Amino acid sequence: MVLPTEGKVLDIGCGYGVIGIAIAKRNPGLRVWMTDVNSRAVSLAEENTHRNSVRVTILQGSLFEPVQGETFDVIITNPPISAGIAKIVEPLIRDAFPHLNSGGSLQLVVQSNKGGRTVSALIEETFGNIEVVARGGGYKVFRAFKKNELKGGCGLVLLRKSFSSCSAKSSPFSSSSGDALSGEKMLITFKKASRSLQRKRQRLRRQRARLTFVD
Repeated sequence: MVLPTEGKVLDIGCGYGVIGIAIAKRNPGLRVWMTDVNSRAVSLAEENTHRNSVRVTILQGSLFEPVQGETFDVIITNPPISAGIAKIVEPLIRDAFPHLNSGGSLQLVVQSNKGGRTVSALIEETFGNIEVVARGGGYKVFRAFKKNELKGGCGLVLLRKSFSSCSAKSSPFSSSSGDALSGEKMLITFKKASRSLQRKRQRLRRQRARLTFVD
């Protein structure tokens, strides 16, 4: 795990709380949240936090349901691959993106020979980047950062919501002089960027389809 010195960390699918409790004990400047769908796991996690004298927020619910409206600097998980990549792991990865602050990271533990390549492709398709920060015993820890899709301080995710979310100076829809482009030129530029991103995603989907049969 690679952690900041302060901020919010989410341990999703925490089980009885080993990872989240270890983070809280070693990093007192972090605010740690832990969630699990299983009521017994949540009960054990609460008991273990008391035994270890750490303060964390523990919630019960499926995936990101208990933390709607919250964003984090790091999301850590050891997902249950056996429960199904399409059912659990894929929505976990995709929904992690909007629950991360800008520059935040998803860190995910996976067994290399059990869905590792498929999970890797899913992360890269969603985040546009991926790296292996640890490996051993047949396992890997993947990390991906929430970055902007376009240069100039504004990503496509934001741009789809509102063109006004960036200033003219920082927006990719600005002229070399810093003035905002006209509506027509802005639309052309946006369409070009969207097509480029779409082509990249199509390549990643084809790669993922091939990798699915390898796992």
